[in-house]
Amino acid sequence: MKWSWLTLPSILCISIIIWLLDTNLGQRDCINSSIVKKIVTYEQWTRFSVPEDPSNLTELSERVIRNCALLPAHYSSSQPLSPLQLSVREGVEKLNGLKSIFPSMKMKKRMNVVIVPEIDAGIRWSSGELKLSRTHAMNSRFVAKSILSKALQENFPLLTTHYVNVFTDLLDSILSNQLSIGTEREDSIFLSGSSLRLSLSDYCRYPGKSVTYYEFCHHHLRAEEILPESHHQMSKQPTIWAASGLFSKLLFNYYQNLSLSDRQNFTENLYNYIENFKWEVPVVLGSEQQYLDWIERELDRVESELLLDARNWNHLVLSEMYGKPVSIETLVMVGPSHLKSLIELESNSKANPMWSMAYFTEDFKIYVPSLGYIENPVEEVMVSQLVLVDCGAIQLSHPVFRKNIAPKMIYINDCTPGRLASYVDRIQQGQIKNHLYSNDDLSFIEFHMPSVQMALRKSKKIAHSFAEQFSWQSVSYEDETKSFRPLAPIEGVVRFR
Repeated sequence: MKWSWLTLPSILCISIIIWLLDTNLGQRDCINSSIVKKIVTYEQWTRFSVPEDPSNLTELSERVIRNCALLPAHYSSSQPLSPLQLSVREGVEKLNGLKSIFPSMKMKKRMNVVIVPEIDAGIRWSSGELKLSRTHAMNSRFVAKSILSKALQENFPLLTTHYVNVFTDLLDSILSNQLSIGTEREDSIFLSGSSLRLSLSDYCRYPGKSVTYYEFCHHHLRAEEILPESHHQMSKQPTIWAASGLFSKLLFNYYQNLSLSDRQNFTENLYNYIENFKWEVPVVLGSEQQYLDWIERELDRVESELLLDARNWNHLVLSEMYGKPVSIETLVMVGPSHLKSLIELESNSKANPMWSMAYFTEDFKIYVPSLGYIENPVEEVMVSQLVLVDCGAIQLSHPVFRKNIAPKMIYINDCTPGRLASYVDRIQQGQIKNHLYSNDDLSFIEFHMPSVQMALRKSKKIAHSFAEQFSWQSVSYEDETKSFRPLAPIEGVVRFR
């Protein structure tokens, strides 16, 4: 092989560059951080001598990594860093990415990070000093989240612990470019809806809980052991803290779906939200229903305060909390003559999430007790069957036919106000059709909604009758259902009485 005259000098130059990089970067024993002033680690070492010698003791060696900004220019050191120091430095410097997320953010208070062999709670905060146990400090993500959590608490004192946790997980997820909830496995319960049912006591026992609550939970669980059972009421109630993972996940998924310019607007609004936060958030609520109601209201507040696109946000919320999309077995709608009865029955519907009732309005909103009003039911709700109870003959001009809500609809023509309850009972029992078929004094029409909508799209105008609109060829009587069944090329009306 022929060697070029450039070969040896090139190899020499590359070797020198590698050596310089290893010396000045790999062995750099300072930190670049606007949040942390210095890292102090206490690492164990053993004084080796004769085994029986009492002076053969395990001791702690203090090692300090200072902020590069406090050291002379062009400072470098060949002092090797331990795996513990490298892990802590990685966690600290990961947070430098916050400058790109919040360009205007200035941390008024900086902290020292101290790593000790062991702490009961795993983490402790006092007077500008964050202490972490060595076991937790070996996890650079735990280090980053611990520092970020305390930085948010110290620099934005009005931010409640729930939102400290929400924004800690959210910002860490943005910095990592992947969802990061809790402190343990990525498949932790905080990535699923099951966390929404955790009591305060259960949450505190979960190993993947947020670093924000480590200290509180340590003292809370110790108090549980000491205090009598009568003092444990708060521990058994559902905690808002368990919902913080849901908030973080929704905000991160919303952020991921934005364009680059919209992401900048999002982070600007997020910083203003953090900086101007000023309301109270409870730790626990008395019942599960109060808890779910609070989550619903708070998610609405987040949408409003962060100026989120309501349609996209609501779609994420509904998909995450109730599946994709929201599934309702039977949706009950009523006309004005049955509104009073509807109000009386609304409370009963909360006990059964598989069906719901709604009052039909001009702007076509659906009220679902567990969700509130849904603005865009076509995109957000999947209904197996629609039951509309109203007074008088229904026309094809009725707005319900313009919405693709359900494949089947039963229209019940009933002007007696008090009879809505009996229909609701039959719906809950899955017996509404049998009830209609067996009572020949009840007037109803069964529609196949896709056929109705296809016929309306094809025609230039709405006909005066169903027979004309769907081109009925004949009508026969069904003994089994005691109703009439039309024969037509378009089966818009299945049967009627």
